[in-house]
Amino acid sequence: MCPDPNDGNTDVGSNTDLSWIRGDYARSHDVYFSTNFADVNGAARHLCDLDGSGWVDIGDVGVMSDQWLSDGGMADFDDSCNVDFGDFAVLVGQLGQGGIGGSVFMGNQPADNNSYEPGELDLLQTYYWRIDEINVAHSNSPWRGDVWEFMTSDAPPGQEFQFTPIDDSYVKSDNTSGNWGGDDVMKVRGAASHTFYSYLKFTVSGVNGTVTSAKLRLRCKLATSNLSVWPVTGSWDESTITWVNDSLVWGGSALDTLSSMAVETWYELDVTSAVTGNGTYTFGLKTTDSDARSWYTKESAYDPQLLVETNGGL
Repeated sequence: MCPDPNDGNTDVGSNTDLSWIRGDYARSHDVYFSTNFADVNGAARHLCDLDGSGWVDIGDVGVMSDQWLSDGGMADFDDSCNVDFGDFAVLVGQLGQGGIGGSVFMGNQPADNNSYEPGELDLLQTYYWRIDEINVAHSNSPWRGDVWEFMTSDAPPGQEFQFTPIDDSYVKSDNTSGNWGGDDVMKVRGAASHTFYSYLKFTVSGVNGTVTSAKLRLRCKLATSNLSVWPVTGSWDESTITWVNDSLVWGGSALDTLSSMAVETWYELDVTSAVTGNGTYTFGLKTTDSDARSWYTKESAYDPQLLVETNGGL
């Protein structure tokens, strides 16, 4: 049945789902799952629990009616090779009864859904699971599966966070007092007499664990031949920053560089080395292109984004 996670796997994520491949005769599957091997190994649905609800109830009467006077099947409790009143009497006598090890029975899955979501699992814990193949029309059903096991890893799952800028704007050397904090684009330009720098400020909060990746995601409006992103420090506000009062300090080297960009396209720049966890971060954008080029700001329909991933540790 090709279990996933594989039997014996010792490095399974704590948010994993269980899956398997359907057998030739299976029309559904019973799922058993627990941290106790004996419970999973010994569990079984009640003989009269035809619909896999975990209990013998009115739903099983409906399944029996579908098998009525058929030649065998799971509803043939008395092995008479015919589903009849003798079997009905057996079912009625067992109404309200449950199977063995009901607490580890996770229910019956239809054949077109060969997976089970156990929810968040404990770390460094061994789990056991079993899948039984079911076909109520077949006298040999259920077909009992093997008991598989796996262990979760010692690290919690990674987490992903998305932040939009609290400020974004740009400054121009040929208009030293101008402010464009309300514009829906920010511009860059590398001409000696017409230099434009763009800035984005993000507040990262609620992040746990070690940052494993940080990407600045931007949408290009007017393409440039190159764009670099830099770490920048200092205090500023999009509504007041101008070329003349720009006192921000640029880092010693670019964090990442793009080239050969296309209009109306999203791009990501790697800024992992600058993002260490919760805090406020400013990034500067530069180009050596002599013509002015533009990227969308948060005032547009295409918010810039800071995408942060962590290892999820506390």
